[in-house]
Amino acid sequence: MVDRDAMGGYDPNANHNVQTVTGNAGEYISSPAFWHGAFYYSGSNGVLSLYSLNSGLLSTSPRSKARTLFTVGSTPSVSSNGYTNGIIWVIDADGGRGKHAAVLHAYNAANVSVELYNSSQAGMRDTAGAGIHFTVPTIANGRVYIGTFTELDVYGLL
Repeated sequence: MVDRDAMGGYDPNANHNVQTVTGNAGEYISSPAFWHGAFYYSGSNGVLSLYSLNSGLLSTSPRSKARTLFTVGSTPSVSSNGYTNGIIWVIDADGGRGKHAAVLHAYNAANVSVELYNSSQAGMRDTAGAGIHFTVPTIANGRVYIGTFTELDVYGLL
């Protein structure tokens, strides 16, 4: 994180980081999501983690973690009704090589160890197309859209 009020100019001898958080098994090659004072992040070979934000700093360890291992990381998206009913949506691209079905996961935003849904739970009914790297769930009009190797999948209430 960078101090927005004192980003400084270019100085190769200065460190302008406000905080560095470590602890993931792999690289952070995706983007976090933010909702209601919390950051949600998943690095490669790591799990989705919820970090709280207080006084401009992230918690040094996650408040909660999902159980699913994301081999290539993932970029979460948030849906909510204002500050209630938060859901964190994440795509497991399973290596992103277009060989295996992507899996859409939904987690409770207050505690990401609680998985609400995933697209592999209902057999073939909800199976997505083959996963690809860096896909991000898009939420609009009560539906979740995910791009795959060969198709656009749309999820919503039955």
